[in-house]
Amino acid sequence: FEVGQTVGGQHVVPPGAENFISAAFCDPQCLNPFLEELGQPIKIFANVLHAHLLGVQLNLRLIRDGVETYVSRDDNYDFNLQFVRQLKEELTVLPGDTLVMECNYRTTHKDNVVYGGIGTPNEMCMDFIFYYPRFHLHNCDSTPVWERTLSFAGVEDYTTDPSFQVLAPAHLVNKSYEELVEGVQWTNPKAQEFSSHLLSGNFTSFCYGDPASSVDTSSGQLSRRIPFPRGTRTPPEDACTRTTSSATYPLVSALHVLVAVFLALLYS
Repeated sequence: FEVGQTVGGQHVVPPGAENFISAAFCDPQCLNPFLEELGQPIKIFANVLHAHLLGVQLNLRLIRDGVETYVSRDDNYDFNLQFVRQLKEELTVLPGDTLVMECNYRTTHKDNVVYGGIGTPNEMCMDFIFYYPRFHLHNCDSTPVWERTLSFAGVEDYTTDPSFQVLAPAHLVNKSYEELVEGVQWTNPKAQEFSSHLLSGNFTSFCYGDPASSVDTSSGQLSRRIPFPRGTRTPPEDACTRTTSSATYPLVSALHVLVAVFLALLYS
């Protein structure tokens, strides 16, 4: 199953940043019903950390009882060197656990905002998790609430009925979402401020399951707005000891095509 940032325009990566952190999580309100349906925990044994061309550091963490533990991390992520990472030890996921996916982007060479999307020039932040036994959860994602980004761009009031329109302040009325985001005077400090602004606000969680499951995800009852989860972070192990590379290194192009097809089917 997949954990990460919902793919789309709400995923904003500003230009001019030495390091810009974007993160998302798998909400226990989504995860728990599928574990309960299965009747036992799942065990993670491998994963594929995934971002696009701007990603430089990626990690997956697990929060349990207020403590954050690194599951997998890549401090030198390269889009052209993606592979399946086998965990040194299998990790048990229990009801109540939260999985957090974090991506660090470097955009010092960019002049324009990059948005989330399935194309390589866009960005992603997600982890494809290999586990057993099989349960019926496919995607467990989240994204910062829209108004958090809008408020950073200076929007004081807006409506989405019948379509998005800024109501205040007056000088931003009639501007599109993209014009608002791109109108920010982005610098490295401004990007850091934006990252902190998003991570200190609410996120909307999303839950997608197998139609064969008895868990109903179609009604949206498992989605909710909650603060970004945090725990006491334990120091990570040496990067070379936590995960080991699998014997098979799939071609990046083939992997990315599979990801694009998967997401296109999901969000169509």
